Amino acid sequence: MAGCQTGRPTIKSGRQDQPRRPSTVYKHGRSVKFFIDPLIGRRKVRDTRRSDIAELHHELRETPYQANRTLGVLSKMFNEAEV
Repeated sequence: MAGCQTGRPTIKSGRQDQPRRPSTVYKHGRSVKFFIDPLIGRRKVRDTRRSDIAELHHELRETPYQANRTLGVLSKMFNEAEV
């Protein structure tokens, strides 16, 4: 995944590398911390299966807005990943 010096994913750049608003960075970071990390954690991109993503989305079914937002953040992370 795209990362900084710590190896942690970064989600700070938006379209055409424009900086994201602080509130967006906060919300995306929250999705990573509370929903993505607990299920996927430090797993390598190539070891993550479609079923893992489906499971995460399904676990968040009680909050559809959060489920879809988290899926979007995860999608961006995988698109930016260097495999």
